[in-house]
Amino acid sequence: SIQLIYLTISFTVTKMNNEIKTMYLVGASKSKITTPFAIQGAIYGLIAAFLAYISFIVILFLVKITLHDNVFVQTIKELLSSIGVTAFLEQKTLIIILGIETAVGLILGYAFAYMAANNTIKQLNYD
Repeated sequence: SIQLIYLTISFTVTKMNNEIKTMYLVGASKSKITTPFAIQGAIYGLIAAFLAYISFIVILFLVKITLHDNVFVQTIKELLSSIGVTAFLEQKTLIIILGIETAVGLILGYAFAYMAANNTIKQLNYD
């Protein structure tokens, strides 16, 4: 998803070539030009994190349904419960995972979109 965000923002900046040139001619700072693209990348990062979380939950649910009678899975459950690591599958833990994943998606989306916008603007020779 990071590569997709980078490429999408690069294409968007390239497509808005004339608008960015006009903004530079008017005197807009580089941060005022790149910030909207970075926010767009942050939104893409949030969407990607949410989709990854949904995929994780669906796979976890399917594994619970299909392998609940499997001897190997029962052995791993017993091993985890003897160690005390059964909290991974609790509701509270899944919510914490969602929060962390959302924050990481937001930060990575923003950072990579900002880098894509800056690099593309440099390639367009407006800097």
